[in-house]
Amino acid sequence: MIERPRVDIYDCTLREGAQASGIAFSLRDKLAIIQLVDDIGFRYTEGGWPASNAKDEMLFTELKKIPLKHTKVVAFGRTRHAKVKAENDANLNDLIATGMECGHIFGKGWDFQVREVLATSLEENLAAIFESVGYLKKHMGEVSFGFEHFFDAYKGNPAYACKVIEAAVQAGVDWIDLADTNGGCFPDEVGAIVREVHERFDVAFAVHCHDDTGCAVANAIAAVKSGVRIVEGTINGISERCGMCDLCTLIPNLQLKLGYQCIPDANVKDLFELARSVTEILQTPAPERRPYVGSLAFTHKGGVHVDAFMKNPRTYEHIAPALVGNSSNVVVSEVAGKKNLDFFFRKHDLEGLLDDVAVKRLLGTIKALELSGFDFNAVEEALLVLVLREANRLTHNLHLKEATMGFRNEPRVKGTSTVRERRTRPSIETCAIDVSAKIGFRGPEGDEADEDIAFVVEDDETSFSWVVDRFAEHLGKRFPVLATARFVDY
Repeated sequence: MIERPRVDIYDCTLREGAQASGIAFSLRDKLAIIQLVDDIGFRYTEGGWPASNAKDEMLFTELKKIPLKHTKVVAFGRTRHAKVKAENDANLNDLIATGMECGHIFGKGWDFQVREVLATSLEENLAAIFESVGYLKKHMGEVSFGFEHFFDAYKGNPAYACKVIEAAVQAGVDWIDLADTNGGCFPDEVGAIVREVHERFDVAFAVHCHDDTGCAVANAIAAVKSGVRIVEGTINGISERCGMCDLCTLIPNLQLKLGYQCIPDANVKDLFELARSVTEILQTPAPERRPYVGSLAFTHKGGVHVDAFMKNPRTYEHIAPALVGNSSNVVVSEVAGKKNLDFFFRKHDLEGLLDDVAVKRLLGTIKALELSGFDFNAVEEALLVLVLREANRLTHNLHLKEATMGFRNEPRVKGTSTVRERRTRPSIETCAIDVSAKIGFRGPEGDEADEDIAFVVEDDETSFSWVVDRFAEHLGKRFPVLATARFVDY
């Protein structure tokens, strides 16, 4: 059996993700994601920057109690401050204090940024890189250097960029990360530049691509084809600005399409669940349209497409969705044809329910309703109701005959407050909702009965979702399937 070239995955989700607007990690979130990363088999994951916040310090303490099977957790930091000895630099000593085997420090090598941002000389910057890497190598088993803005640096001053790489190599660095920090490069230039430095230096290289031109994954693949054997990225591409290389896209591209080995073959099918789990942990929108792992990545809508897909899925799917844990789907809308409904009937065990005339009539109803503003591909249950109605199978087992809902404020505010505050600034905690309703029920034998329902939702329960929960609780006494119904997406 021919051994496939290996590309190690370096996950930056916890650090890069924390720099993304609208995303925040609790300590529990970080530990949960590290466990997911270890389960799927990534080689590295950045735990965080211990010098920057107490939460990351706590994380590294907790990690000492957790045995990981596959993943090395990396402590992240930067090169020493100018005019400070490496052994006296608090940031470097914080990395050592984590007790992690791997340390990753970034440094600047773009002469423009050395002068404008660090406000130091090019020679002092080289010394900082050399001394920082050398100091960490005395205390940590594996030390890598992140060359921030590498591609901009190389395009602007290739001679100095190579001196930066040489300084890290001479200090004993294990590997060097070439970063497109601004995300402004294209695959052809990334491939060409990586090829040049790969041929010039005897050291392993990684690549770190941001997505500001929409080319992060393509740039990473170009770098791999030019000799890189470690790729940095994040789950679902989360990072600052436009994000960065999405590992859930990169891995199947490399492993399923190009023949590289990134994670165990048996784990590729877990990528869909990994992407979903991280969005649930972070309470961020699901990656619906992401390649491979998006819920819509293998969803078909247009009638012509669906007709071909149902004859052979390869007509409109570039891989079998199950390879990454995803699945095919067909939705029904105003652009749908009979084949869309055939898929829907099969999916819901309704085959043979309607004859051809009824199906044609149903399609006409769907198109007319969508023209008026309905959206059936968003809510399949609404389409199911239409189908059952067309088949004369829709039964009204309950009917809301009348209902009232009143809101009132209690004459108190939790916590300390003045009388004036209680009068002028009512708290949501003081609100109560009085609900009463008359519901007509139809039993399994066709018998009908009315029932009055009344309840109060108050204090910490005061919300519309609690009202729905209480309704479900009452209705579940007659229809058990409704007892666990919950109101979501409001």
